[in-house]
Amino acid sequence: MAKFRVVKSTSQDEAYNNGTGLKGGLTSFTGNQIQPRVKIGSGSEATGSIIKAKGSRVFQVTDGASVADESVVVGSVYQILTVGTTDWNAMGLRGTPAIGAVFTATAAGAGSGTASLVKKCTLANTADAALAADTITITCTKSDSSTFRAKRITNKFVYDFSDVKYRVGAAAVAASATSIAIVAVQRA
Repeated sequence: MAKFRVVKSTSQDEAYNNGTGLKGGLTSFTGNQIQPRVKIGSGSEATGSIIKAKGSRVFQVTDGASVADESVVVGSVYQILTVGTTDWNAMGLRGTPAIGAVFTATAAGAGSGTASLVKKCTLANTADAALAADTITITCTKSDSSTFRAKRITNKFVYDFSDVKYRVGAAAVAASATSIAIVAVQRA
């Protein structure tokens, strides 16, 4: 499996923004990150961001819902949304606090910073507004404008739930798009 890329900062995006290949990352960054539909736990379904690939079907994602630093749950994984006056290192972050940094909470905070909950979620073949807890959907658009849900993805290929393989299109997909432009791959 080819390595699935995740954009970790706005400056890194330029290296990945070549119009080919799939990539995750915060959808608030500039560029062409995949925007899955996500449902984390009992939360509301929303457009989310892929933080990390945990395989070709499981991804670490966030829905971007803001949680105040004093409301984090110890042992849960979070991604910083705003740094503010929070001492993120005292809460479990290793390294320099920055928007997009991911950490496992070891304590609640006290400041003005916010974070969003991060969970491992599995790709599902489910309609919008019908996702089960801890599942995501990624909609793909074929050249004939028909769509399908992705069963698994790599940085260059998408498979549907019938295991038909598609290559990612040569044209970059706009950051505001919620689907991936793909072209069919011939089966041997």
